[in-house]
Amino acid sequence: GDYFKVQPWGIGNNPYEVRWTWDIFILEDQSVLIGGAIGTDTLQPSLFRHLMRLLPDGSHDDTFPIIEAMPQGLNTHISKIERASDGSWYVSGRFQGINGHISPHIARLTSDFEVDPTFVSPLYFEQTSSNLPTELIYLDDTDRIWMAGRQVKLDSNPDEIFHLVRILSDGEVDPNFTMGKVNSDLWDFGFQRPPAIHKVVQNDFGHYYVLGSFSNYNDTTQLCITAIDDEGNIQE
Repeated sequence: GDYFKVQPWGIGNNPYEVRWTWDIFILEDQSVLIGGAIGTDTLQPSLFRHLMRLLPDGSHDDTFPIIEAMPQGLNTHISKIERASDGSWYVSGRFQGINGHISPHIARLTSDFEVDPTFVSPLYFEQTSSNLPTELIYLDDTDRIWMAGRQVKLDSNPDEIFHLVRILSDGEVDPNFTMGKVNSDLWDFGFQRPPAIHKVVQNDFGHYYVLGSFSNYNDTTQLCITAIDDEGNIQE
């Protein structure tokens, strides 16, 4: 593939500067969407694009629309790609917006990969060096967006920190969901990773498993895994 990052002592011909590659989505024609930060212009190797497409032979698809996250910088990237039930796309990661449209940490693209300006994220953008940025960790079967990270903040109240927030497909915070907060009061995760939620999985009973590095979920002792119902209530 054109995006293979060759070290200075390596062999081969790599025309593109790769900063990050975080997620892929394989399309029906076997082309591959890649979320990350890659310099796709060989004359401007420090100008990163953040969603690219590889053709089935591994070569860069230069017909793919430009998807540029903001602000340009070494830590800006797309880390998650998900397709919604209507064929549109959600991209998520460490960014303030896409192609000039402000929509922190989560933005929607049309089926043709154009930015959908009708969707505006309710989240607050904060450029941090944390390796656990606010990002989409689960898109459920009703297209509700589950966002998690080390410190998830809402633009309406950026002083309060959450670790799990659910957003509706219209970009509003789900009013029927109790947002999650975790801590590690009973177990010091400091040597490994800070308190955070890393994954949500739906089970066969219509509930959700929440997994991460924590000893307490919403002030209740729950070690690394808890089960919640659709409203966010812990299932003892």
